[in-house]
Amino acid sequence: MKKAIVILYLLSLQCTGQESNPFFIDISEMIVRNNDGYYNANGLAIGKNYLLDEESSLDLSISYRFSGNLKGLNAASFTFKSHLLGVNFKYNFWPIEQKIRPFIGIGFYSELVSDYKDGLLMAQSHKPTNRYSKRGERFSARWYKGTPLVGHFFFGFNTRLIPSLYLKTALGIGYERVRSKSLSWIDGEIENPLETADKQPMKISGVFSWNLLIGLRYEISLKNKPKPQ
Repeated sequence: MKKAIVILYLLSLQCTGQESNPFFIDISEMIVRNNDGYYNANGLAIGKNYLLDEESSLDLSISYRFSGNLKGLNAASFTFKSHLLGVNFKYNFWPIEQKIRPFIGIGFYSELVSDYKDGLLMAQSHKPTNRYSKRGERFSARWYKGTPLVGHFFFGFNTRLIPSLYLKTALGIGYERVRSKSLSWIDGEIENPLETADKQPMKISGVFSWNLLIGLRYEISLKNKPKPQ
């Protein structure tokens, strides 16, 4: 999946590249809300804008994203940290001279690495926990193995603050394909539950979310162009 993301992005630049179209750098902060609660995702994207006609344009970008659950009120402390790589496609409406331009966007990501691999999840959710479930003498547990696919769809607006600098705000929906291993056992029956669980079939579950995004976009043109009025 990760190799496919990079190849797709490089092919898109090769096939449609034009020096007159601007490159851009995009930084963003996203709040994700699913049935398990909230988590934050910070993104950095580098891409290129392609004019389709006088009324619309297309953005293609490759993006790095860091996500994590905040520990209480300490904004510098995260649990369940993940690093992801992805590609984004964004269709912009209205002429580029407009100060406010609506857009729709879609993106696909794959997890590169997570500090929570083999960490415990709650039995029926994507929420981290630090203990096995227990019912009588029987224990059960679920271990996180990775998120090979994350997708999102957004509708929002780019607002020009100054020439080449834009404020981006959007609302969207997301989907995560989560892999995990589960095991149920009687107390004292096995010595290493995780090692035994690794021999079990992989469990795939889908997690849907609502997303709020805010960010900044800076355009870098390789050719001089008239400043918008």
